Amino acid sequence: AVTLATWYGAPAPLFCAPKSKVPNAPKWNHAGPWCAPEGSNDYEPNKFQGGEINQDFFDYVNSGGSCRDYDGIKAGGWEFCGEGGDEACE
Repeated sequence: AVTLATWYGAPAPLFCAPKSKVPNAPKWNHAGPWCAPEGSNDYEPNKFQGGEINQDFFDYVNSGGSCRDYDGIKAGGWEFCGEGGDEACE
């Protein structure tokens, strides 16, 4: 299944992970940081080409990463809610 939308702030593709890899599930913040377009000085390339799920991806998600989930991303990133990321998001 394809789970990738292309609108401004569209979330990253869906993924599943055991709690041992992603202890506190983040939510996608579509209003998160603006992502620099390709060719600009601040551009960071897609780190996870082809949707590869590995330890680098889990580390990225667990650190609240943004702007490197898919090619052409314009805004958005992972965030944790509440102190310690353990409370419900609004």
